[in-house]
Amino acid sequence: MKIPKKIKILGMVFDIKIEKDCRAEDNSICAAYIQRDYGVIVLEEGLHPDRMGQALFHEILHAVDIRGELDEEQTDQFAHSLYQVFKDNKLLKDA
Repeated sequence: MKIPKKIKILGMVFDIKIEKDCRAEDNSICAAYIQRDYGVIVLEEGLHPDRMGQALFHEILHAVDIRGELDEEQTDQFAHSLYQVFKDNKLLKDA
C-alpha cells in the first residue's frame, strides 16, 4: 500500500510521518502512534508493507474513536480486518 503524506480524518488533516525508532508518549517501542491534538500520525520505518498499512488503519481508528470506546485489542481487530477487506478488493493504492 502506498502510504500518503497526509490524510483527512473527520475534517482534520493529519501529517503522516515515517520514523526510525518509533516510540509512544510513554517511551515504549511501537509500530505507530497518533498525536490527535497535533494532527500527526507516526509509523515505524522498516515495517513490512502490510504491517505498515495495518498500523495506519489502527491509528485512523483511534482518530475516529473520539470517545475512546475501543480498547487496543478491538482497535487492532478492526484495523486488521478493514485493511484486509480493502486489500482483497484492490481498494488500496500500490506503492
